[in-house]
Amino acid sequence: MTTSNLTPHLYLRKDKVDCNGRMPLFIRFPRIDGKEPKFSVGKIRLSLDEWDSKANLPKDEILRTEIEKEMQRIKLEIHRCIIDDIPITISKLRDIVKDTKATAPSDNLFLQYYREYLSIKERNGQIRQSTMKGHIYTMSAIDQFNPRLRVKDINGDFINKFVLFLRNRRTVKGRSVENLTFGKYLIQIRTIIRFISAKGITVQDPFKTGEIFIKPCERSKIYLNEEELSQMVKLFYNKNLSIVERRILIMYLLSCSTGIRISDMRALKWRNVNLNCSNGVFEFLCKKTQRKVFVPLSPMSGDLLCRATESDMKNVDENRSLFVRVYSPTKINSTLKSMAKMVGISKNITFHTARRTFATLCSMNGISEIIVGSFLGHKPKDVTDGYRQWNTYEANKTAPKLSFLDLKKLRNIA
Repeated sequence: MTTSNLTPHLYLRKDKVDCNGRMPLFIRFPRIDGKEPKFSVGKIRLSLDEWDSKANLPKDEILRTEIEKEMQRIKLEIHRCIIDDIPITISKLRDIVKDTKATAPSDNLFLQYYREYLSIKERNGQIRQSTMKGHIYTMSAIDQFNPRLRVKDINGDFINKFVLFLRNRRTVKGRSVENLTFGKYLIQIRTIIRFISAKGITVQDPFKTGEIFIKPCERSKIYLNEEELSQMVKLFYNKNLSIVERRILIMYLLSCSTGIRISDMRALKWRNVNLNCSNGVFEFLCKKTQRKVFVPLSPMSGDLLCRATESDMKNVDENRSLFVRVYSPTKINSTLKSMAKMVGISKNITFHTARRTFATLCSMNGISEIIVGSFLGHKPKDVTDGYRQWNTYEANKTAPKLSFLDLKKLRNIA
């Protein structure tokens, strides 16, 4: 297509005469895809006496000059599109005639790029459901704070005001803000800023300049020592426990003897228990890392499995959940805190303390860090570890190392 093939022509719309005998000025292009593009030229209206039909231009010299300049601009824009191999569509011609300037990327909404980032990650299977929920929560907070936030509005001042907004919102709800830094929100915002920057769009990064500092999250170091674990095992034999408490305690003690996370523990089905090897192995896809995990059954975890069925273990449906009832993390943690108080444990325990308990006791009993990492489903630390295979056979072979995790032995420690 050449510029000459798209030469525009001016004309008066005689079918739109107003009460003063004036008609709107229009510009018309040759047909595209069977349609004849035509658009009004501003709000110019002329009568037949004011129109030079031979020159096809207004008679007024000043207006005539302005119209000629505008026509030259339109022809030049069309020529540039052809040179740059930009498709000429009716929509594109409309933008050229209306002189619609392309919006600078930095003028676009920040939430627009946020949604684009999440869409890409979700489509490629690169984001966990829990992480997605966190981002959606952050997006909701930004939308409440400033729904018209543009990319060029991102700076240190915005970050500080946003954090203040989060604090005030939490205070209004009657919740404590002591020692809260809202680091998770800031990390997610930083991720989107880097995503925008990687697209070649100019955006301020107050995290990169040091204007905003994200305080490292202090990880909890709480775990149960052998004596405290023994107290929880003794509680397991307490006949006064409710059904809910007993079921949750089984899940917790099973995690203490396997290191399995709460998200994976709640999702376990009987098909994830391989009893075809001598000691038995848990085999499942870790929800957090999407890595296949192999954890050998210790004497303690084997006994707990028998208690979890509340029926004949040999006749369980492999597609059924490992536990008769799967409770919410909130319910699980609140129940654990209550049971810890029953046995005099003052530590603020959560289900995750079971994972630390398992790792700590394994280390104290001489199991290497590499093996413990394999139990926990951690990624290899270096290239050498990457060559090491961890599978059902290897997990089953290391099961004897967990002989110290025995309900009877632990029950007699405290």
